Amino acid sequence: MVTSTNCYLVSQATANLLVLLAAGVPAVTEAASARVWIFGHAGCLGITYLQYVGINASTGSITAFTVERYLAICRPLSAQALCTAAQAKRIAALVWLGTGACCVLWLFLVDKRETA
Repeated sequence: MVTSTNCYLVSQATANLLVLLAAGVPAVTEAASARVWIFGHAGCLGITYLQYVGINASTGSITAFTVERYLAICRPLSAQALCTAAQAKRIAALVWLGTGACCVLWLFLVDKRETA
């Protein structure tokens, strides 16, 4: 079961789960607490950051998976050496690290303001 395809699919599933949790939990909590934001400023920053990390990691995982499929179909001889599970794990880790680093800017761009 440890194949390069499954490594990319696990990365994709993790990214989707992160988006679901980062977007769903605050929405349900806010609806249940009479439209009051209980997470504060740090929660606002963290939730926004996690949503964007999940979205971008999902996009990166799909892109990496697509490139691997392209190599497997169009260049099958070189794909045997390039498309290994270890290589897929390294690429998925780089996607997550790069996404996490790129999305750090959201921690400085988000501001919470109370409107009546």
